[in-house]
Amino acid sequence: MIFLTKHPFDVNKGKTRSAILIMASIWQSLKVIIKIADILIIDFFTKTIIDTINSFIEVLNEPVVWT
Repeated sequence: MIFLTKHPFDVNKGKTRSAILIMASIWQSLKVIIKIADILIIDFFTKTIIDTINSFIEVLNEPVVWT
């Protein structure tokens, strides 16, 4: 009749809950880090793409001198 009064997993319930909370907080912080890195990477690539397009436009806009 021990199993009716005290469930064998009652001892580990607190540990499991805290482990789940720790995993959830780690996952949340990872998601934030991934979002920040994603924004930085996209910003970097768009800036470099815009810079290369601008340099192409500058090259195309230069007057051609035939020698």
